[in-house]
Amino acid sequence: MIEVVFERQGDRLVAFRSRGHAGAADPGEDIVCAAVSALLFSVVNTLEHYHVLTDVRVGKKGFLSCEIKEDDGMRKEIQAILSVAHIGITGIVQEYSEFISMEVIDRRIMSC
Repeated sequence: MIEVVFERQGDRLVAFRSRGHAGAADPGEDIVCAAVSALLFSVVNTLEHYHVLTDVRVGKKGFLSCEIKEDDGMRKEIQAILSVAHIGITGIVQEYSEFISMEVIDRRIMSC
């Protein structure tokens, strides 16, 4: 199962992370894993293309995290890019919920 978590701070998306493998098919043929990877890495690459200061970590077992460190006057643009990930993952969850889950958490609540 792929688990994706988006973090909000108020009305802004500020981070996301994913981990796991869908297991929907054999490695190299799993369209759920491919869709999630393509979507999230495209978002990371787009943020990097526009020189958004991020903390990106890639690890084993399908781990990827991306945190916005500074919006540098590009808040609307960054939110549009992160919304692509959120809307895209929402669509994948709707179609393949047995292989992927998504959660949105509020950072203000987490820091108490």
